[in-house]
Amino acid sequence: MRHRRGPIALFLTLLAALALPVPATEDAAAAETATSAMFVPTLDGAVFRDDRRRPPRPSALVVTELQALESLFQATPASSSDRPQLLRRLAEDYVELENAASTVAAAPSGVGGRTPQSARASTVDRARQAAIRHYTRLFAEYSGRPSLTFPSAAPAEYPKLDEVAYHLAYEHERAGDPANARRIYLDLIQRWPASPFIPRAYLAFGELFFAEAYAKVLAAPPPVNAAYGYAWYRLAYVVANRGDRGRALEDLQRAADWATSFPEQPGAALLGAEAEAQKKAFAGLTAGNPAPPP
Repeated sequence: MRHRRGPIALFLTLLAALALPVPATEDAAAAETATSAMFVPTLDGAVFRDDRRRPPRPSALVVTELQALESLFQATPASSSDRPQLLRRLAEDYVELENAASTVAAAPSGVGGRTPQSARASTVDRARQAAIRHYTRLFAEYSGRPSLTFPSAAPAEYPKLDEVAYHLAYEHERAGDPANARRIYLDLIQRWPASPFIPRAYLAFGELFFAEAYAKVLAAPPPVNAAYGYAWYRLAYVVANRGDRGRALEDLQRAADWATSFPEQPGAALLGAEAEAQKKAFAGLTAGNPAPPP
């Protein structure tokens, strides 16, 4: 039976054409030099918050695997016991693709291939949304409760549903959707109080609080808001600790732009110089250490 090609199939075909490469790594000494240049600690929070990291694979291989998994899932009956594991494999392969594209999208010009950064940023977003869809489906359909797919006689709860809940919330957080992230983290805390993912959920609440607090600072525009540029500078580290170095570089650039636009503001010269230094250091970390160890 032939299936009509939907948006996911078209997306994967496009990705196969892009053939995103795995960024080349520089030697450890270069990464250490970049790290020592940082003014504040720059440990990648994803190392501690995301245990799905795998050794990097060529993106073309991941895309090929995703195409096969999507076809297999479409051909798998709803009653199959393999279905929840297929959903999870799909979600985590899309996360792997998201991470690879995110690393290259954040790299300085000329690093990691010639595909335009805008195309890679689009790949990050679309891969992340695909991961969210598959995690959401797994969480809804295999919670042991009735769902649209199983309005009666719902399957038993997926044995690692607490883990699925955490990763789903984390992807919402990375996507800039704090409302859904908080809702699912809270569900995790209430439904699985003994889960090993509870400490990470509370850590996420801390990260979300910082991000929202800085967003409140940025709601008031300059020049009346003298803290505007510094808030962008601090927000860069919050998003970097979520593993989004591309966004961190953008926020550092906004801090530098504020310093250039409002040189009369207290601390503008200092912040501008520091933001530029941190941009170079982040770029060095991206090129020399593109992904945390698995």
